[in-house]
Amino acid sequence: MKAQKLKELDSLSAREVLDTLLIDRDMNNWSIRLFTNYKGQSFNLINDNDKLSFKPNNRAGVGFGLGTSKLIIDIAFNLKGQEKHPTQRFDMQGSLIVGYNHLLSLYVQRYKGFNVKNNFNAPEFFRDDITSLSLGLSYLYTFDRISFSSSTLRAGLVKEERKHYITGGIGGFMVYDNFSGDSSLIPDNEAFILMPI
Repeated sequence: MKAQKLKELDSLSAREVLDTLLIDRDMNNWSIRLFTNYKGQSFNLINDNDKLSFKPNNRAGVGFGLGTSKLIIDIAFNLKGQEKHPTQRFDMQGSLIVGYNHLLSLYVQRYKGFNVKNNFNAPEFFRDDITSLSLGLSYLYTFDRISFSSSTLRAGLVKEERKHYITGGIGGFMVYDNFSGDSSLIPDNEAFILMPI
């Protein structure tokens, strides 16, 4: 059966292969969502007993999403209230099911503007020049055909009634984090250790 499916895919053009693997033409499988979320890309600098905490303001967000049986995309933007120093924020995450055994997931988070707090009685202040960028990519190959996943659950696409969904798989992930500012994040003449939280 598997060899027959591969042979069918080999006989298709590149456009038809993409159409077969990535596009869901059954409109009953599509969903559009509005949601709220609460996140924060915070990190600490620690030196012995001294600690600097970098935390964004206005952590609440609102977003929208689109889902099919093969693809999920969620995008969120922060809500700026009466904060004197709002943090600019962008969050995106997506999942893609390729074929029957491959699940790819990606997320992007970008924050600009952090409150700087400490535990050594220095004044708290806001730095609008500090930017954090986080990128994540994960891949999962399942030994059995994907019949249940977080992607299909969020899209409301589970059609089969089962008591248990268990399968084996193998995969990996990569994460990239970057914190930058117009001037040094580390106080002068101090050695701090970066601790993301």
